[in-house]
Amino acid sequence: SIRQNLDPDGVTSSAEINEALDRVGFQSANLEESVPENRGDAQKLSLVRGVVKKSRVICIDEGAAALEKETND
Repeated sequence: SIRQNLDPDGVTSSAEINEALDRVGFQSANLEESVPENRGDAQKLSLVRGVVKKSRVICIDEGAAALEKETND
């Protein structure tokens, strides 16, 4: 699920996960949905994971390579 992907240890609240999803521009109504197979969405989830973990540094290689046109505009 999206929740398991973003918080495998189960220590982050749903509110914190939803806030991180919003900050990155990823909209999901249900954290129990399966992880999207769309490469652009998977890339956004990687960014959300960094936000959820409160990472100080996030390295991005070709950050816009898999984003869909709507996100890129």
